[in-house]
Amino acid sequence: YVSDVALGARLSRALAGDSDYAVTDIQLRSSGTALQGVSIKLSGRYLADLPAATARALARCEAEVAEVVGNMPGISIDIVVNDVHQ
Repeated sequence: YVSDVALGARLSRALAGDSDYAVTDIQLRSSGTALQGVSIKLSGRYLADLPAATARALARCEAEVAEVVGNMPGISIDIVVNDVHQ
């Protein structure tokens, strides 16, 4: 069992440092003790390749969740770029 706070912090660290986006929100969905999903909101850098940046963020999230939770069937990870910054 991993707390939402601990997993959220790990995801935040895993997603940090990419110059093409900034994380604006991380939300975890669970029912009782089972993680059901992760929602990440990003602000993309103006003129960045946002599909590539989103794919990198998704891969980092998937790797982190797999490391913490293990087998991931049924856990959805949604990443949305909802803002642009310079």
